[in-house]
Amino acid sequence: MVERLSGPHAPSATQLAGETGVAQATLSRWLKVAGTVAPKMARRDKQKTPPTSTKRPQDLTAEQKVALVLEAAAVPEAELGAFLRRKGVHEAQLAEWRQQVTQSAVAAFRGPSKRDRKTASVEARRVRDLERELARKEKALAEAAALLILKKKSPGDLGGRGRRHDPGERRMIRVLVDEAVAAGARRWRACEVLGLTVRTLERWGADDDDGRQGPNTVPANRLSDAERRKVLEIATSAEFRDCSPSQIVPRLADRGEYVA
Repeated sequence: MVERLSGPHAPSATQLAGETGVAQATLSRWLKVAGTVAPKMARRDKQKTPPTSTKRPQDLTAEQKVALVLEAAAVPEAELGAFLRRKGVHEAQLAEWRQQVTQSAVAAFRGPSKRDRKTASVEARRVRDLERELARKEKALAEAAALLILKKKSPGDLGGRGRRHDPGERRMIRVLVDEAVAAGARRWRACEVLGLTVRTLERWGADDDDGRQGPNTVPANRLSDAERRKVLEIATSAEFRDCSPSQIVPRLADRGEYVA
């Protein structure tokens, strides 16, 4: 009775009392008395039997369980009971561990299921979409910062159809556009901020000189020197010096005056 109550998987005294018919109080007293001679019994048994495992089966790690299953597979059937007693493991536990090891091995060779592959594919696609969206936003932020710096550095609108740009202006425009592109802006957006087109920069190439030599003729509607002096005299007079040309012209028209 004492051996059954003190084993690695011992039942309770109440349970054993129901099985054997011995009173629970008697079993508890026997176990208590046996505790006083346990050290002597342990020393005597240590010389006769091999040591048993002191670690409970439920405390073993997964690696230790697999190692024990592999070790038990090499033990002959006649010696398996003694082997399990030394390890403190029941045959039912060993069978359960064997089944778990077999299922894990089969799953490893079989590979992921169709559902798992589909889930992994959806997750990978979602990660790619998030990374693509993050990269797009980072590029947009870098471009916005580069265009803002370009707008602060530029002297103003440098565009206009047919406008001439001296060599110094062309060099400055190239430098500003290259700096903006290096900071993350697209070339056409940088040119748009300056009032130019990409085609204009491409047409310039590496030449800083404007190849145009014209105009070679005088426009028919060009103001004469006398008309120019008259316009400046009216615009700077005390009556009209605070007015814009769009205000001066209708006032003169009301008087019946036409200057140019």
